[in-house]
Amino acid sequence: AGGPTLRENFSYRDPRKKVWTAEKGFVFAGKSLPRAVRDVLGDSCRDAALVHDAACARPQGAAADTHLMLYEAC
Repeated sequence: AGGPTLRENFSYRDPRKKVWTAEKGFVFAGKSLPRAVRDVLGDSCRDAALVHDAACARPQGAAADTHLMLYEAC
């Protein structure tokens, strides 16, 4: 099952000034993070998880950079 669909682009700029974008129409299912991680992070990292999901679904850089972005955003 899917989740909420973005009605507009959502972006995050990391400390290295790279912009990560979840594009309008992206369906946020929260599947890029294991449930145990989501349970620990809770809602405090929801925006970061959204951009991470989008970056995993449509890579915007190296996988290691994508995961570092999530870590830094949380």
